Order: sequence, then structure tokens, then C-alpha cells
Amino acid sequence: MKKQYKKHDKHARKKERKAQKKREKQQQKIKKSEVDKQIKETEQEVSKEYQDDQESEAEDRKTAREIDGNEGDLQ
Repeated sequence: MKKQYKKHDKHARKKERKAQKKREKQQQKIKKSEVDKQIKETEQEVSKEYQDDQESEAEDRKTAREIDGNEGDLQ
């Protein structure tokens, strides 16, 4: 009878280890998805800032050309 109990206990431990690995894997997937989400948000913010900078530089150049053009008309 004792031997049969050990086999059952061994099977239960094996099953628990397998379940634990599965839980850990699931937690890693959740963490990875959160990190990926943060990276994506950061990339979008950086992209938007870059686009805003490009637009403001274009406006500055346009304004500078207009000012230079007006000074040329006055002379």
C-alpha cells in the first residue's frame, strides 16, 4: 500500500510542477505584452514629437524666407 501512495504522490508533484511552469509562462507572456505596449506607446510619442519638430522647422524656414523677401522689397 505504501508504494502505491508514493506513486500517487510522485504523480501529483509532477502535475503541480507542470502547472507551475504553465503559470510562470503565462506571467512572462503578460509581462512581455505590457513591455511591448509601453515600447509601442513610446515609439508613437517619439514619432509625433519628431513630426512636430519637422513641421515647426518648416514653418521657421518659411517665415525666414518671407522676412528675407520683404527686406529685399524694401531696398
